[in-house]
Amino acid sequence: MLNLVLIGAGNLGFNFYREFSRSKKINIIQWYNRKLRVIKFAQKNTSIIDDLKNLKQADIYIVCIKDDSIKKIIQKINLKGLIVHTSGFCSIKEIDSKKRRGVFYPVQSFVKSRKISFKNVPICIEAENKKDLYTLDQISNYLGAKTYIINSEQRKVVHLAAVFVNNFSNHLYSIAQELLDSNKISFNIFHSIIRETTEKVLEIGPEKSQTGPAKRGDKKTIEEHEKFLTNKEYKKLYLIITQLIEKKYESRKL
Repeated sequence: MLNLVLIGAGNLGFNFYREFSRSKKINIIQWYNRKLRVIKFAQKNTSIIDDLKNLKQADIYIVCIKDDSIKKIIQKINLKGLIVHTSGFCSIKEIDSKKRRGVFYPVQSFVKSRKISFKNVPICIEAENKKDLYTLDQISNYLGAKTYIINSEQRKVVHLAAVFVNNFSNHLYSIAQELLDSNKISFNIFHSIIRETTEKVLEIGPEKSQTGPAKRGDKKTIEEHEKFLTNKEYKKLYLIITQLIEKKYESRKL
């Protein structure tokens, strides 16, 4: 059994705790968070601490904290064992080369309030020797995830693209909901189109899935949309995306 220490109790840390707690192959021997009250619920099942000086020796330390704090926190870990961060963007070099280091990055969006199965979730792993790479691959397999062995530069591209696919698209959903709410229309009206768009993208790809006035060249409709948008920032965003779509598909009409 693999002895594991979790560091951090954000969205990913919480979801890792849920999954690893159920595993017969992994033993969470300790969980660190600077605010102990956040992880107090787990004290019957594992050791909880708010001081890194009290860290136990483990086979692996999985660091689930914001990117800006990774280097600072890991510098305080002076124990043997594989230390991995879970950032999509930060290099493996954020961890001191004198330590056994690696990366364990799930390509998924997590929130504490929603349980997510790791089954088939892509997990990007990186390490500096075959033994540590094997360990990370095994952990990914225990979760039922799909492992991708990629380097730090490749992972940066994955993370950047994921921001467009997930974070930006979610913000657009938020704008759409705001427009509907201000006109007393339920966001439920979009459930079907969101599902269909997602399924279509997965089936035939985003390029073939594109529809709408910008692709069709419906100038009058676009102009009317512009007039309707009173929020200057939303109007600016609408025009930028419209122009990008027009430019992408304009040449193909010739």
